Amino acid sequence: MNDETIEPIKKSVMDLTVSKNGDIAAKDVNELAMKFKMMIDSGMLPDRYKKASQVIVAYQYAQEVGLKGLTALKQIAIIKGTPTLYGDLPLSLVHAKKTLSSIEEFLFDKDNKKICWENKNLTNPPFGAVCITVRADNGARRETFFTTEMAKKANIYKAVWLSYTGHMLKYRARGENLKDNASDVLNNVGIGEYDFNTMNPSENPIDYNDSTNDEVNGLLENVAPIEVEVVVNGETTEKHEWPDENEFLEKHDVENKTKKEDK
Repeated sequence: MNDETIEPIKKSVMDLTVSKNGDIAAKDVNELAMKFKMMIDSGMLPDRYKKASQVIVAYQYAQEVGLKGLTALKQIAIIKGTPTLYGDLPLSLVHAKKTLSSIEEFLFDKDNKKICWENKNLTNPPFGAVCITVRADNGARRETFFTTEMAKKANIYKAVWLSYTGHMLKYRARGENLKDNASDVLNNVGIGEYDFNTMNPSENPIDYNDSTNDEVNGLLENVAPIEVEVVVNGETTEKHEWPDENEFLEKHDVENKTKKEDK
């Protein structure tokens, strides 16, 4: 810690303010640090979150795109320094804003026939996917598609594409469509299947050396240590301080060195 760090503030976990929607509200930077420390210690966050800075950045980003609390952290990954949504979350955000009046999606085979029970081609391998959306406000219609041939030409038809071809085709076509026809909602957000060709964020580890994380870590160095005291029935059951400068810096220095050595 530098010389400008303020004196430790003693807080009880029970002193934290809870908002009407059940979220723990932080009144200052110390309570914010306590809040994210509690999240990390709970063990309920995905393994991809290795540092407090990643939790803070992802949480703030979630608030900006309209997502809430712990649920949001489970559905956001930081891939190559970019906060990224994946799976059905981008579509959920669009539906929440009632941006679309309709959406239609389907896979088709090499004969350009929709894969469905009626066409008796359910066992045919998918060749491509189509996504059609119509906006509720102005009726703008957008149709996008993506095929395995396009994936091969882009040199991305490998890894997860080979194992989950239909899934990746569907979400690739959807991602392009939503980025275009619902850009006012998604605000150029990263979409895992579209921007990074992954349906599993763990396949693309968070970039520990990203400049954004470095800036946030620099801010954390000025956060005052917090003495947290848990009191049950009038008796102190737990007492600890966070952040512990030596433990915090040593832990992350080792992680970064190991990351570089592995490369």
